[in-house]
Amino acid sequence: ALLALAAWLRGLDAPDERRWRWISCAVFALALGVKEAPVALPLVMAAWLLATGAARSIPRRLAPHLGLLLGAALVLLAWPPYRALLMASLDARPVGLNLLTQVNAVVYLLGQMLRLDGMNADPALAVVVAADAALWLRATLLVALAGAGLWLLRARPAAGFAILWFFAWLLPTNSLVPRIDVVNDRQLYVALVGPAWLLGLVLAPLVASRPRLALAGLAALGTLLGLATLRHNDVYDTEITFWEDVARKSPGNARAANNLGYAYA
Repeated sequence: ALLALAAWLRGLDAPDERRWRWISCAVFALALGVKEAPVALPLVMAAWLLATGAARSIPRRLAPHLGLLLGAALVLLAWPPYRALLMASLDARPVGLNLLTQVNAVVYLLGQMLRLDGMNADPALAVVVAADAALWLRATLLVALAGAGLWLLRARPAAGFAILWFFAWLLPTNSLVPRIDVVNDRQLYVALVGPAWLLGLVLAPLVASRPRLALAGLAALGTLLGLATLRHNDVYDTEITFWEDVARKSPGNARAANNLGYAYA
């Protein structure tokens, strides 16, 4: 998906734009053949064109990708095994309840970017069965954050695009279509690029005005993240250490308790 985006960006305003666009479509087709998450790619492309003031070119520049996306959807829906998988997913819980459940999931993922000691491979978040005031407050904050991204597309295009990038890549996995697991940390892998870019935008002026201070700060941040990564990698040393970590962070997770018992055995 990222390679498809890179090829598409390479072709913008280039003499051979059409050729790069079809290369992007070919790679996009391969991405769709692997996972569902790349369906967010046309939305990311549209956000880029909005941020760069080229909104009028959206129909022309996205038509091949949208056509490919529609064709892929028709093929998958016509394929009995995938159709059965989709129906099983929709039977897991009502779409409305799943949307409310994903409010907590997206807030959880936002927190995962800040809590370096709280990363959990199997958090087993609960399904929301009734909305309360706290849930509506979280939903309002998420809508406000996404709305800020849209507004910033004109005022601060790069910052707006970074925010919308995060939400766009979570839409396929954390919105309407129910999943057995409410949330997994791997859903942050591509979505994280947006907040990381936003952090870079914040730090860039400091690099220009105070390069020594910026260098020291970036070195400290890199060291902190590196040490956190090394520490978290220890969790994956054995099955026992893996499930002990999950069980400690999610004591009500039945799957973690079962798998930890099996690993002990």
